[in-house]
Amino acid sequence: MKKLLRFDTAIVLAVYMAWVAVISVIYPVGGDDFSATEVAARGFFGQFHHDYFHWSVRTGCIFSYFPLIFGKIWFDILNPFVQAALVVLAWLAAFGRLPRRDDRAEHAGFIMLTVMFAFFLARPRDTMFWMCGATNYSWGMLPVLGFVALMRRGWEQGKAHWAALIALGAAAGFANENIAAVGGLALVTGVIYCRRKKLTLPKSVLAGAVAFIAGGVAMFTAPGVWVRAQSTESGMQAAGFVGRIMLLSQVLAFWGAAMPMVLLILGLSALKLKGKLPRSSLVFAAGSLLLALAFAGAGVLPAMRSYYSSTVMMAMAAVVAATAAFRSACWRLPLRIAALAGLLIAVTALCDITAIRDDAKRREVEVAEAHAAGERNPVFAAHRTYRKNFFQYIYVEDISADPDFFVNRLAAQYYGFDTVRADRDVPKTGFYQAFRNLLFLKE
Repeated sequence: MKKLLRFDTAIVLAVYMAWVAVISVIYPVGGDDFSATEVAARGFFGQFHHDYFHWSVRTGCIFSYFPLIFGKIWFDILNPFVQAALVVLAWLAAFGRLPRRDDRAEHAGFIMLTVMFAFFLARPRDTMFWMCGATNYSWGMLPVLGFVALMRRGWEQGKAHWAALIALGAAAGFANENIAAVGGLALVTGVIYCRRKKLTLPKSVLAGAVAFIAGGVAMFTAPGVWVRAQSTESGMQAAGFVGRIMLLSQVLAFWGAAMPMVLLILGLSALKLKGKLPRSSLVFAAGSLLLALAFAGAGVLPAMRSYYSSTVMMAMAAVVAATAAFRSACWRLPLRIAALAGLLIAVTALCDITAIRDDAKRREVEVAEAHAAGERNPVFAAHRTYRKNFFQYIYVEDISADPDFFVNRLAAQYYGFDTVRADRDVPKTGFYQAFRNLLFLKE
């Protein structure tokens, strides 16, 4: 058993990477991914200049340039490694070290964390498999978690690598504001921790903090941020108190932090019987809800993927509590619930994954036939796997029947036509519309 436990975390990560790799390869180009033609024409520095002055630029945006310029195949290759690295970094940020080789409780906790990353964080389709969404959110989270993990090592051990902290700090501060906030919360927590322990913050950590703040200032002062804020039209503006409840409710939704919160409560309940509640678990949970409240206070209804960082923190809270419960009470219920729920989602998602694969192959044939026939304004069959309900693991946001829709215009350039359109519009049944219907809000 002890020999097996040395390798089970690697086996679980390998299975997770295989799952991500298969879906990444199958998942088609869509949405903002069609901008690859424009990005490739501008080049890396040209696109950075455009985003900095005319749209907005983040660490995740910079990550997206590479697969947009050189091809989706690079996203397919790198994405499994990035997603696995996120699990490892989240564990390091939560515990300050890797799982002990012969600690059954920590290995069970690591498996549970991997399952949560695979199935229970905010909108997996947007943050894991859609190329532009993944590079902006989960890939953008990579330097943030790395910064938090290294900073924790610095204030606990009194030393950390200067260059790595400065580089990761700058990249973390320059990330999406909803992701960079995790680094800000970690900084505040570290200062409070050191003051309570009467420790002196290492100079390397202070240097990383300065780099983080500088990255945030550079991101927020970019001219493109304000251009985008003034030019972007949103039909999702929050409407007073009710609108803000809609905002907060997203983090409690199925693809928000619902499952990590359930696992957190189960773990804390088991520990309550023993009288041992891990403070770090409560800190992570409080930070997660604080981020959600910050979104609610913003007054603008963001996409579900914007809560990715909040759900990562809730997953870290859950795994700290559950691991402590495993150790003190040998209580496996949180792990069993996570594993069974994840298996159920994986099985039910197979039909959608198969349909996405078939539709992507059909689209390739249709594009080739249209080029061969000399068509300039082709009509393509719409993807069948659109968003149908709250619990759908994966779906495709395809071109519409309107050739002037911005995605259609990008797709026309990408495929090499004057215009493109789908043969039908798919129903729009999403989180926002369902809540608006429930709360009787008008568009």
